[in-house]
Parts: sequence; C-alpha cells; structure tokens
Amino acid sequence: MPSARRIALIFGSRSVEHGVSVVTAHGVSRALRAADFEVLPVFITQDGAWWLGREFPDTQPYGHELFTDVSRYERAFIQQATEVTLLPRPVAGGPRLVTPPGAQRPAEFPFDVAFVATHGTNGEDGTLQGLFELAAVPYTGSDVPASAAGMDKTLMKKVFAGAGLPQLKSLTITRRQWEDDSSGVLERIQAVLPYPLFVKPNSLGSSKGVNPAPDEDQLFLALGVAADVDERIIIEQAVENPLEINVAVMGWGDDVQASLCEQPKGGDWQDYGRKYLSGGNKLLGSVAGAGRKVPAEIPDTLSDALRERAKQAFIALGCAGAARVDFLVGSSESSPESLDETIIVNEINTIPGALSLELWQASGVQPREVVRHLVEIAEARHAERSRSDRRMTAM
Repeated sequence: MPSARRIALIFGSRSVEHGVSVVTAHGVSRALRAADFEVLPVFITQDGAWWLGREFPDTQPYGHELFTDVSRYERAFIQQATEVTLLPRPVAGGPRLVTPPGAQRPAEFPFDVAFVATHGTNGEDGTLQGLFELAAVPYTGSDVPASAAGMDKTLMKKVFAGAGLPQLKSLTITRRQWEDDSSGVLERIQAVLPYPLFVKPNSLGSSKGVNPAPDEDQLFLALGVAADVDERIIIEQAVENPLEINVAVMGWGDDVQASLCEQPKGGDWQDYGRKYLSGGNKLLGSVAGAGRKVPAEIPDTLSDALRERAKQAFIALGCAGAARVDFLVGSSESSPESLDETIIVNEINTIPGALSLELWQASGVQPREVVRHLVEIAEARHAERSRSDRRMTAM
C-alpha cells in the first residue's frame, strides 16, 4: 500500500491536448477517491496559470469552451521541499501547494505525490516533470528523459530501432525548411519515400495534425497542417491495409505488465475527431472505450507477441507508471487470418488518454488499483532518486 494520502492532481496545461487532459483527470479523480486518497485538483490554464481547488470542476462536452470558471479556485504554485525557497520563510517537510500572500499569510496545502494527468507539450514532454524534479516532488509517470523521448517521435524511433523493434521508414523536416522551400521538400520526400504516406507533427499526440497523404497534392496539404502546430514534421511510409492494435503497459524497471490488446473498430485510421468527437462522445464519457474492441479479434499468438513487444518498448524507453504502445500490423487483406509477421511499433504514449483505465479494467485491474499502483511507483522512484541525491551531496 502507498504511504501517500493527499494527491495533487495536475491537469489542463498549455497544450493543444488541453481538453483531453480534462477528460483524463476526471476519470483519475474518481479513481483516486475510490482508492481513499484525498485529492487536490490543480488546473493549469491554457495561458499557464495554476489554480487550486477543493473539488473537481464542472466540465462540459467537447465542442464547447472547457473549464474556465476559476471563481472557486485559488491561484497557486509549487513550494519545493528543499531549503531553497522563494517564499519569505523556509518551509519544513514535504512539497506543498501555496496560494500567493495577500493581506494575510499565504495558505499552504501539503501533499504527498503529484499525479500528472496532462498530455502533449508542457505536460507530457518532460517539462512539467523537470519542474517536479527541481522542486523535489514525487510524481507519477515517466521521468524527464523518457517523457521527452516519448514525445519526440524522431528520437523515439531511434531508441526503438536501437532496441531492435521494427520501425516505419520515415523522414523528418523542419517547419522552416517547409516554409522556405516547399518544392524542394516535396522532391526530397518523394525521392526516399514511396506513396502512400502519413504526415505527423513530430511532438504531438491524440492524432492532432496527423493526416494521410496518398499523393503529392494531399502531401502538400498535410505538410501545411502539420507545420501549423509543430516546428518539426515527420513523414512516414504507410503500411498497406494495416491492423491497428494498442496495448497498455504499467510498471517500473523490469517489473511491468501488459493489458489485453484493443483494436479500433471499423479498420479506419483514427484521427482526433474519431477518437474523441464521434458518436456524440461527451467530455465525461469514455475515451478509451470509444469505438474499440477489447480484446482485439486477433489470434492468441499475435496477441502474445504484441503484449511482449509493448513491454519491450516500455523498458527500452525507460518509462515508468502507465503508458500505451500503439502498433501497426501489416496484412495483405483485411481479414485477420491473413496477417503476416510484420509488427511495427508505431509510437508510445507516456501519458495515454484516460490513462487507459477502461482497458485495464477489461484486463481485470480496477481503476482504483491502477492509480494506487501508480502512486506506489511514484513514491518508490522518488525514494530511489533521493538516494542518488544524497550521494551527490556527500561527495
């Protein structure tokens, strides 16, 4: 059992995936309370302000403006646990959220672990994790290097290739290259990658800015879309008639477990709208369960191979906590019986949407058990990190 009792639930952030984070945090909040934790919701607005509340805010469906009413919240910041402080007086003990001083002394809210429920840039990419490291705050999920590599698709591919995990052939360009010489970029891409292609922002998730490019006209349009949201763009050779399979992974070090395999329904590529907006899906509805088959309708031998490779990818990147690995399985036809042995690790999500809680539940692990285990991992990893810090101080 974790020793932590009060959890600071961090969600929102300055990211195009801000809304997905609100969905994730809502499910995590319920799971934490079911696991008998006290929850301090900490909402990061899209302009980067931190707000502390007592209850999770009322939320609205996608397509409407998300939570902006902070009338019942207070501005806050993290007070680090070390003696170094910007407050007028040192604070003993562990980390805490502090509301700025007004006419009276600042209000302080000690907590044990920061539960990270943010997605994308400024939340999943190592920046927020770096803040917690500097502040000596235990936090859930992967550390700075794994988070950064998991968000940077080009770097992620290199790590996976080094671990012997098959990758799609790809090319990375910069926004500036595209804007300065679009014709030259098209020629460069077409010289090394045959159609059909996929174009993706290098450092975003939730399929934001991702588009197929079956020909040059679509490639031109897709590159423009990706350039609007990221400074680097990755172009991948597409898999013909792919089967998309996702596997959730949870753990730390070599002690990891994999969920059942899930399969998006319909066989079509899942863009942001299909993932989060289709079927009247509401903000408080299921993310992981929207339009998916669990378990995937694939042979047991393939399922076992995918679950094993998911764990290999998780360990290779040095992940911790909960993640989801997305695969593309090549086939000559749409029927699962014709699947060949091509298993491609498409990408890893170090903080997956809704933390894949429903996928874990279908695999026999209840949401309260998932979040409890993630808190345990955060505490154990922080203790291990503190051992190294003490050794450095003693040198």
